[in-house]
Amino acid sequence: MPKKPFEKEKDIRGVEWLHPSLRDISSFDLMGFSPIVDMILTGSRAKAMALQIKIEEMSHQIVLKPDIANRIIILNKQVSSGDRQPPVKIVIARPANRIFELLPVIFYIHGGGLCTGTAETELPTLARWAAELGCVVVSPEYRMLPEYPYPAAVDDLQGVYQWIGKNSDELGIDASRIVAAGSSSGGHLAAALAYRLKDNGDQQFCAQILFFPVMDDRFAQPSSNINFANVWLPGTEQLMWQAWLGDLYGSDVNPDAVPGRTRDFSGLPPTILHTAELDHGRDDCLAYAQGLMRAGIFVDLHVWGGAYHTFDQLQPECELTERYNNLISAQLKDALTGLLVRK
Repeated sequence: MPKKPFEKEKDIRGVEWLHPSLRDISSFDLMGFSPIVDMILTGSRAKAMALQIKIEEMSHQIVLKPDIANRIIILNKQVSSGDRQPPVKIVIARPANRIFELLPVIFYIHGGGLCTGTAETELPTLARWAAELGCVVVSPEYRMLPEYPYPAAVDDLQGVYQWIGKNSDELGIDASRIVAAGSSSGGHLAAALAYRLKDNGDQQFCAQILFFPVMDDRFAQPSSNINFANVWLPGTEQLMWQAWLGDLYGSDVNPDAVPGRTRDFSGLPPTILHTAELDHGRDDCLAYAQGLMRAGIFVDLHVWGGAYHTFDQLQPECELTERYNNLISAQLKDALTGLLVRK
């Protein structure tokens, strides 16, 4: 049996590996989510809950820039996600001046190691998309680790997606143009939900856009042992997969739990995928993209040289992040047309 990354000599990469525009950052600033996820998944339940509540309170204090806030409408709803499931909170952002049009939708799933984050965590980005792209953005919450392993989060997201379809007229949206999007573990959940829709024969997303998604629990690819500072370490991700899969960890699980285990890629949506050279999940993303391409699915793949997992969130003001955001806006415009699907 091959060794896991924490059992092998680590491939340590420091700031000298970074793209020039990312080098002005300290090791402390590069700590990222790993210590937080480690604490929530391995610490006392009381401390974990306190940390989750603190992060939730911080997300509720986000203030939008006036030039964006004045151009959008923000709605908060509690929606039924299915029989015997608790209601799910969603945040909706839509352009204020386009209330009489049927608009396309970005169904955005927040990241946070499957154990932290809220529907408002990335509200500034979601609000900017709504204002600049002329679309509705729906950001759902979902049940999280450690209390709620697979399939709870996917069940919640599927329920919200079905609710959107049933209420498309009320929401003023075009249900044939819904793009799934998510970053890190949110990208994992977006791909997992897309697989479940395919598996069930349900209406598929018109596209999915995955930002540095965590895709596979096996750590079998050459990049799996990369440790770049503390941004998102292989050992932390393994803790996440163990908590997510429980007794299923290490078995041949369904791709709606681990999208990297997909064998049949037919029926999946057009995919835009971003990963980074210093992300230990890089090669899992490349393998997923190759599987899609072999199945004839539209793929737009970007590997950011000298960058790390979710670099845009830790260094939002740098020149490389500006390039990244501009590219994503252009890609979302393409995806929201619904025309990337190959009939």
